[in-house]
Amino acid sequence: MDFHYTPLLQRLFTSSRDIAAAHHNEFLTPEHLLLACVQADLFKGIVPLDRLEALRAALVEILDRDLTTSPEPPEPSFLWQRLEHFAALQALGSQVQTLDITHYLSALYSLEHSFAAQLAERYLGDKGFLLSALIDRLSTDLGTPHNAHSADAHGDEPPAAARFGAGDAAEAEPTDDWHRHVTCINDHLDSHNPLIGRETELERTIRVLCRLDKNNPLHVGDPGVGKTALIYGLAALIRDGRVPERLAGARIYSLHLGTLLSGTQYRGQLEKRLLSIIDGMAEEGNAIAYIDEIHNLVGAGQTGEGSLDLANLLKPYLETGSVRFIGATTHEEYNRYFSKSGALVRRFQTIDVPEPSIEETCLILEGLRSRYEAFHGVTFAEGVIEHAVRRADRYLNDRRLPDKAIDLIDEAAAYREVHPDGTQLVTRDLVDTVLATLCKVDTLRPDDDNDHTALRHLRPELLRRVFGQDRAIAEVTEAVMMS
Repeated sequence: MDFHYTPLLQRLFTSSRDIAAAHHNEFLTPEHLLLACVQADLFKGIVPLDRLEALRAALVEILDRDLTTSPEPPEPSFLWQRLEHFAALQALGSQVQTLDITHYLSALYSLEHSFAAQLAERYLGDKGFLLSALIDRLSTDLGTPHNAHSADAHGDEPPAAARFGAGDAAEAEPTDDWHRHVTCINDHLDSHNPLIGRETELERTIRVLCRLDKNNPLHVGDPGVGKTALIYGLAALIRDGRVPERLAGARIYSLHLGTLLSGTQYRGQLEKRLLSIIDGMAEEGNAIAYIDEIHNLVGAGQTGEGSLDLANLLKPYLETGSVRFIGATTHEEYNRYFSKSGALVRRFQTIDVPEPSIEETCLILEGLRSRYEAFHGVTFAEGVIEHAVRRADRYLNDRRLPDKAIDLIDEAAAYREVHPDGTQLVTRDLVDTVLATLCKVDTLRPDDDNDHTALRHLRPELLRRVFGQDRAIAEVTEAVMMS
């Protein structure tokens, strides 16, 4: 499909190339586009000025120091090509032929191993909030960002009313098929790991869904503990007919704010799209809407007094029960955003999803063992699953079980698949080798079994190496043993 670009996006492309040339960079990268947006005051009034200045300084430092320099005109980098590809995919999903800056910013957040994505998350904040506010800004300013009105004076970009007819901007969104904006989890069970354990949380979820009032569960837990897995487990029970009659044949549809935002350019389009989806579910009957990161809806589309909060659109459906909702969020985001909406808190039943213990995680991974062995064509040695769980729990401190342990055995199995040794056996040593790579260290400490031996010899070893500090050594050793 041949795409067109809005005049604003074309101007930002030109600015990106000018920035790359000014810094003598060999390649055109997403960092150049992000800096062009900052210099055009695209985020002014949406993001605090001190954050924007910090973002600008960080981008300039990267362009000056971290990227290859060249006197020649810059060529598109690999990440720039991926950025264009992701933006085009979003436009295709929204069935629009004109790309704008919101497509590119949404795609930028999805770029793995990109400085631009990391800086955007750090300084610009949540993608959903940013894009919603930016879309509202562009529609309010008749399709132009702050400081871009001079271009309209020369006729570069007609106002929204001229392109769609006065008052008809919201009608540009086709609403004939709401299914293309959601994912039916019931149809994708084979592509996801089966749920193992979590009987208490799953039973509580089913019980809430069968209530007469306030029948909307809200899963709250840290990233990686398995909130999404609960939904797939529920869908599997529905498929197998192991749910109460009230839930028999129910369809679970996943909504994501990024997908809802894709392709919406004018005030009212986002709200109209969300309403068409919920109305479609209500008409279909026995539908359950699953909203991951539901905190994004609180304040989405709300950039000033009188603006619409998307969460308010859900309240009538939450009251009538025509569509049941399952939300998911983290403890931090719940306290920061969701808890501030008293109406939503009253209509949802909170279900805590704690991190599983090491023993529970071992049972989960043993249940997934055959799936990963068959996929990679390997065999996990005896005891390697428990070893991987304990090592992941010990060294990957910034993540949660079972996700980090699953990633570790998957990575180790992939390593053996890529580097076959004839036995195709995944051993403890291989797990440690892969884990050391993930932790960016040369080697790991010995197993936990040897730690107690090391602690027993800590005091005599210190006394042997350090002279005249017996009292200090005794206090340090005692503190270490107590910890």
